[in-house]
Amino acid sequence: MPKGISLFNSENVEEQRSLYFQKSTLKFLLDMVEDRSLEVPLEKALKVGQKFTYEYDFGSTTELNLRVISERDGVVQEGEEDDSVTILARNVPPVILCKVCGKPATKVIAGYFNVEENAYCNKCARRSEDADMMLPVVNSPRVGVCGYTG
Repeated sequence: MPKGISLFNSENVEEQRSLYFQKSTLKFLLDMVEDRSLEVPLEKALKVGQKFTYEYDFGSTTELNLRVISERDGVVQEGEEDDSVTILARNVPPVILCKVCGKPATKVIAGYFNVEENAYCNKCARRSEDADMMLPVVNSPRVGVCGYTG
């Protein structure tokens, strides 16, 4: 470094502080004007590989941890513009085992609790005193949370 030039002279420190302040202010202002409405196209909100959380149904909240694994283009059929699908997604089916015998569960007692503690295979479900309160196990992270069959 040439003589007389210092990385830590008072002008340089003030310049660095000013630049940091400008960047911080710009980021703050951009965050303020970021569109957080439900009208934002999904492609602007999420990117492939991005992880995010989603809280479903605020009356009986289920928090989902999600990751975008891919994207695909679709074609809107003529005359279906207003009824077209805008989000296409699939979750991995939950692995739920019967609490009695350990076989794959097919029934679950409806309610707001831990599904695994209230899941039964068909055979064990028939023997349960709660058989009339059971719902089928379906491919949903909210299996057993919604609905009542009684």
